[in-house]
Amino acid sequence: MVRSEQIAIDGEMKGTKSGVKVMISKSIEKAAERLLIALIAVLVSSIAVAQLPELGNPVAISGQPTTARFFGGVTADGGASFLDTYSPDDVLDFLGEIRVEANHIGSIGDLYVVGIIGSEIVMQVEDGSFTVLE
Repeated sequence: MVRSEQIAIDGEMKGTKSGVKVMISKSIEKAAERLLIALIAVLVSSIAVAQLPELGNPVAISGQPTTARFFGGVTADGGASFLDTYSPDDVLDFLGEIRVEANHIGSIGDLYVVGIIGSEIVMQVEDGSFTVLE
């Protein structure tokens, strides 16, 4: 014979013992969902992401001004800051964004990655390595 007893959860009668698992599971699921939402809110509010720096005044190859905008920076902390100088042991990420002129959207273009190391100007080549420009 199966006994059916009333069980109180949070001060309310929630049903018989056989129905308690379902009620507790739903309560735990809702609590877990609220906790996850709270954790996401904390993480999002605590992640500091610096604004990607805008790079100078762009000029077309023809020498004419352009409305295109270029943003870029080097970071060692996932984008929380962008600095100009790092130690040789730092692991770096290079981040960039190009906002092309409206009439160039969909066009094919070339992208060159160039940097300054000490007094040398270096450029990234097709295989991903860098070569010194002379």
